[in-house]
Amino acid sequence: MKAQVEFFVILGLLFLVVAVVFWGYMGGWFGSEVPESVATKQAAITTSFEQFMRDGAYDAIERVSENGGYLDESEYVLGSVEFAGDGRPYWQYFGQTAYPRVLDNVRTAFTEYVEENRDTFFEAFESMELVVGEISAITLTEGNNKVRIDIHMPLSIVVDDVEYAFQQPFSAEVQTDIAQIEDFAEEFTYSQANDRLFETFTMASVLLSPYDSEPPASVQEVPVFIMLDNCGQSVFRSWFDIQPEMDELLRETVANTYMPNKSPQGNIEMSSAPDYEIPVSAETADASAFRDYMEELAGSHNLDDDIDIGAFLDSMQYAPAGLNSYYSDLDVWFDVPDDFELTQLNFQFTPNPIFEIAEPVPLTSVCLSDPVYISYYLTYPLVVNVRDSTGSVFSFAHTVYIYDNSEGQWAVTPGGYDPSVQQEICSGARCPVKVTVEDSEGEPIEGASVSYIGCPLGKTDSDGVVEATAPCGTGTLAVYMHGYAGYEDRHVCSTLSDKTVALTRMPYKRVRIYEVNINYLSETDTYVIAKDAVGLMNTEFNPNYLHGSTVANLYVSSDERYPVRFTGASGELNYIPAGEYSVVGLLSDDGYTANYGGFMMSYTLSEDDGDLYIYMPYITSFADISDEDEEEQQTEMVKLYSLLSKCGLGPISETGPDSFDGCSKEYNEL
Repeated sequence: MKAQVEFFVILGLLFLVVAVVFWGYMGGWFGSEVPESVATKQAAITTSFEQFMRDGAYDAIERVSENGGYLDESEYVLGSVEFAGDGRPYWQYFGQTAYPRVLDNVRTAFTEYVEENRDTFFEAFESMELVVGEISAITLTEGNNKVRIDIHMPLSIVVDDVEYAFQQPFSAEVQTDIAQIEDFAEEFTYSQANDRLFETFTMASVLLSPYDSEPPASVQEVPVFIMLDNCGQSVFRSWFDIQPEMDELLRETVANTYMPNKSPQGNIEMSSAPDYEIPVSAETADASAFRDYMEELAGSHNLDDDIDIGAFLDSMQYAPAGLNSYYSDLDVWFDVPDDFELTQLNFQFTPNPIFEIAEPVPLTSVCLSDPVYISYYLTYPLVVNVRDSTGSVFSFAHTVYIYDNSEGQWAVTPGGYDPSVQQEICSGARCPVKVTVEDSEGEPIEGASVSYIGCPLGKTDSDGVVEATAPCGTGTLAVYMHGYAGYEDRHVCSTLSDKTVALTRMPYKRVRIYEVNINYLSETDTYVIAKDAVGLMNTEFNPNYLHGSTVANLYVSSDERYPVRFTGASGELNYIPAGEYSVVGLLSDDGYTANYGGFMMSYTLSEDDGDLYIYMPYITSFADISDEDEEEQQTEMVKLYSLLSKCGLGPISETGPDSFDGCSKEYNEL
């Protein structure tokens, strides 16, 4: 018996030794001693391969982010919307939810990247005799704002007929918030599907819609309740009158919604809609707190005597659970798709049209109209954008659905009000029209949508022409084309027999933002920009990064004003029409407590897509200028513009800083 036990002990030790030898060989733990020259080659190859892994990881994260958590559009379970030129998948569509496995998809995308590019990578080392085995495993591990990737792949180098194995596994880490983004997207999707945040925000904006100051009656631009009390007052509002106001209102509501402890990313200047904060847990989800907030807003809009705020909130049943975290590392903003427009199919109201007259009340000296409560039906796609610390943008879509001024029931098949009134208007078309749509160079634009008094006339052909019959009378001619600024103007139908409309293109610009560190030498009255004093804003490559995060603010104006803000080193512009603009740039800290520099200039935005480089000046003396001293601030900004311009650094340019070799200018040169 004792001999038998000893036999099994010896057998077990033998298996253990074999296993150790096997794994030691596979891992390169022992074997022939590695000469220093071979170790140097191994280290170089390992370093290169780990950088290859990092490149692949960022490529995979970017690919999955661009597809809203999926690998490609073929996997979009609930369909998609178009935003910034790409499809954005629905995570929630009329109450149906679909959650992609984001991290798993990143791993799959990384694996595909490695498989597609591995052979090309090793071709760079063809002068060495490498023995490359098959990949046995790829693991992805999430950490604190980073992801670690390990690849188990036998690899050895043969020198003088001796094979030297590489250490296993190959490992690389990349900075990314993709895991946190996945958590946020899942929480937001659940909250929006169940708490209906944007339905409440949108109807709150409707409730607080400003009054139209135009006579003969003062009525809200998007009215909820109308009762006229002055003799002779009347009001007429058709679908075509309210549609543009509702369109602007919902866009403002979406742009003015933000995450806690932050500010709206897409805030529309001079917006009439309030700002809305996404609730977090019970801290901001208290329905009574929101009621107080709404009543305060109503008072500031002089609406508290006209509308029962409490009844409105009761009808919305607002008591959201909110998110579970502030997600302070993420920049979140909301938008609507590129080609979104309110049509008869997604927006209606009753009564339609609204027509009220204040008539005398019998046996009194007063006049009153019948009280009218306007009930809205509205559905629109919401695009949620999340930018992480690397500048990568992750976007996905949701449905917002309002029925009878409250959240529509997901279980009910979405429908609309009877559009027969509008159909009757359009069916009476007898006025022949011919509209030619062209660009700024006089070239025809194919595919532009043309409508008159809300009646679609069609899309332009290859010659930029649409010919149709339209309702006779006076109304709005509207022309829209994706990528161009829209056209809207009132015309008598008889003047449209041969009408030409020119549209201005809105180019897509990929923007890179640089900070320029400027030193002022008082002894020689000279401004100096060193060669290495130009760096990407808010990155480790920025020589000014130690002063903290900064924000680049641009105010682009002509007939319209376009405020633009960048919080990272890259961004995009795709909503400003080409043309001549006055531009004011201001570099501030992320808390807007100090300004570090700025410029004022004229700039011609070309119609061509491409890269745009913005150089924001940073000079310590600028922070000493009081915000109240606008004249001194503007004088300094003009001087900084002159300095940057004479040094070949924009401030707005289509040329990068690669050729910049330093610059100095005396004060009298500026």
